[in-house]
Amino acid sequence: MSGTTNEPHFGTVPYSVREAAQRLGLSERGVLKRIHAGTLRAERHGKRWGVFLPSEPRSEPFRTEDGTGSEHSTEPIEAQYRVTPAEIEQAIERTGDKYLADMQAMLAPLVERIAEQAETIGRVSAERDALQARLRDAEAQQAQVPATTVSTPETATRRVWWRLWER
Repeated sequence: MSGTTNEPHFGTVPYSVREAAQRLGLSERGVLKRIHAGTLRAERHGKRWGVFLPSEPRSEPFRTEDGTGSEHSTEPIEAQYRVTPAEIEQAIERTGDKYLADMQAMLAPLVERIAEQAETIGRVSAERDALQARLRDAEAQQAQVPATTVSTPETATRRVWWRLWER
């Protein structure tokens, strides 16, 4: 994902990567990673990025657990999205179920095709066995029929190969 978007950014102001990093308490590289991951809205202007952040600072300052606060958060942006292990587990299960359903949908036609091919192989094998049995019977009958005329070199007239078309 490029991180660019064409939709309007109401209530936001474009900041440089450096300014956005300072406002968010991240490194510049961290801001760029979030842009490329699509978690920060940004537009590319030539070789530079304009990162869209709210124009007004937070209404209340970040408070630490001991109750003290600071005007700017030093906590990474991911810390604002706290997720419990149960929520992670549910998300993994949903994702797994989705992938399982996708795989079953992909495999169903293949399994059907394999069944059709197995049926065709069975039918063709039965036909081959029947034809082989008929061939053996025909060879056995031919072996029982006595030879009536046998051409010997004395009785056969010899022709040279280049005169075969003169018949």
